[in-house]
Formats: sequence, C-alpha cells, structure tokens
Amino acid sequence: MLVEAVPLTDDGDPVALCADRSDGTVVATKSARANADFLDIAWGGPLSDDCGRKDSVGAIAGLRRWRAIFVGMLPLPVPHAPNLDTGRLTLRQHTALDFDNSAAMWSDPDVTRFIGGRPFTREEVWARLLRYAGSWSMLGLGYWVVREKESQRFVGEVGFGNLHRDLTPPFGDQPEIGWVLSPWSHGHGYASEGVAAVLAWADARRAQGEDVWARTVCMIAPDNIPSIRVAAKAGYQEFARAMYNSHETILFERVAMTDELALPPGQ
Repeated sequence: MLVEAVPLTDDGDPVALCADRSDGTVVATKSARANADFLDIAWGGPLSDDCGRKDSVGAIAGLRRWRAIFVGMLPLPVPHAPNLDTGRLTLRQHTALDFDNSAAMWSDPDVTRFIGGRPFTREEVWARLLRYAGSWSMLGLGYWVVREKESQRFVGEVGFGNLHRDLTPPFGDQPEIGWVLSPWSHGHGYASEGVAAVLAWADARRAQGEDVWARTVCMIAPDNIPSIRVAAKAGYQEFARAMYNSHETILFERVAMTDELALPPGQ
C-alpha cells in the first residue's frame, strides 16, 4: 500500500514508502532503499524492505535513525483491524477487492429484511466500506470481512461500531456488535463462530485495561430469531425495547466478566 512518494534526493527522485498495517511495520521500496541516506524515518515499529513483494533486495533493518515523512497522514500508528482466525474462518480488514462480494450480499432482500428493510445500492455499500475503514482509523474498532479459511469464499461481515443511534435508552459510546452473512452460509454456525472471535479480541483488550470494552451492546428486530439465538449464545441479554426508525427493536448487552467487574444486566 503506497503511502507517500516525496522528492528527498538531490536530483528530485521520489522516495516511496509503504505502511504495512497488518503488523505495524514501515516498509521501504527499492527506490527508498537506494536513497536511504536522504530519509529521516521515525516509526515505532520495525523496518523491512518491500511492500509485500518478493523482488526486494537487501534489508534496511539497520536504518533506525531515519524518519519517514508522511504528508497529510493521520497520527501514527494508524489503528487497523487485526487478522483473526477460527477453526473454519478468517477475519481481516476490508479492502476495495471485497466490494463486489459485499455489494452482492447487501443487495439481497433476504439479507436486509431485518437490517433497513430494503436492499442497498452499490453506492450505499461503497459508502459502508469507507465507513468501516474510517471507524478503524478514528476509533480503533470496526468490522471485519469474513471468509471460509479453506476456500476463501466470502461469508459476510462482523464487527463493532459506534453509530450514535437515536435510541432511548441510548447506547452512548458502548461498542455495538453486528453481523451479517450471505444466505448461502446460513445454518453452518458461521455467525456464532465469527462473533465469538471478535468478542475474544474485545475481551483481550478489556483485560489490558481498555474499559470501553467492559460492556458491548447490540440491537435486533424481534422477528429475527436466528440472530437472537446468536446473541444469546454469545452471552447477550435483553435489557430494553425501543423504537428505531419507526420499528420496534430489542436492545441487548453483554458485560465482560472479570475479577474486577461483575455487573448485572442493565447496569
């Protein structure tokens, strides 16, 4: 992923740098390596010498004293979705290559029956994918794309949001979990498997002192029995009923149980 190309050499040749968001490293291309004396690299992570390609030459692990210039970028490091694996699934951050799969899923009336009540256009799905990326960058949470581990077939999406919904009682800043699966994958337990994976990730962050993960919430239409079962299996309990966009919805919560925290539902 090309982040910046800035002329840093005497002859004006650009020095290209890449940020590998999968593990927090800064990566320099061959051109950057060739002109390394003109770099000033400041980054908390380790260095490597290519952008995921196999044609790199040499290593620049020793170039610790330089700092890369990222013009117009967000403060580093940029939060990103960690790769998660289960027995049958892989969960990773969305890319533009996931757009067609996601658009096909969100345009299916069976999928959107309880989520908005109508199919979504490609324009709306594209905006959704951009929102996913923005959520990770701004909030350090978001959605993962879910695929079968063996076949890499698109399964769906699962993750967390902070959507500032107009609800009474409000969710506030509690992370809201959600999941949506392509119809072909229903009935295989993939929803529960994906939800368990992201909750394990959230619980680990809670254990590291991130108190925002002490309580997570979700909202489900009363007639969406399969999703209610998934929520119950994951430890969510109903704490209120509300109207949202003129439709009744059930509000659920899950409280992370630790030695320091053991609150009853609704607290």
